[in-house]
Amino acid sequence: MLDLRQRISLWGYNLHHHVTTAARLNPCTVASSNSLEPPVSMLYETKFLLALVTTWVIEIPLLIILVRIVYHKSEMPVNKIFFTGLLCTALTLPYLWFVLPPFVDAAYYPMIGEALVVIVEAGILNRVIGLDLKRSILCSVAMNVLSYMLGLFLL
Repeated sequence: MLDLRQRISLWGYNLHHHVTTAARLNPCTVASSNSLEPPVSMLYETKFLLALVTTWVIEIPLLIILVRIVYHKSEMPVNKIFFTGLLCTALTLPYLWFVLPPFVDAAYYPMIGEALVVIVEAGILNRVIGLDLKRSILCSVAMNVLSYMLGLFLL
């Protein structure tokens, strides 16, 4: 019977290389459990989760205000708007953080990334909530401009 290290080695994956590379890239991984020193940096995935929750906290209330008050759709259930806001961000932010960066030049990344997010989220708002295309685009632009600007400030 092969132990875990041997099975991983058979898959062509060098566990030791992965651990030492991760330790070099993220000093938090080598800190001892009894260390009182604060972590030096956060993992990229942790930053993503923080950005995801922050985006939800910013965009969902704005979406509810825009749909129910500005667009006078008070008959629309708040939970439908809420879950649509969750869906918009959950479907777009992972692509923005993990899929898009290798394919777009860093100088154009914020502009191209946010434009793609606005288009996808406008489509979701149009289909799920039933806003017309113009209002869907305006909602998506407002949500993303606010979360991008506050994200720069907060994170």
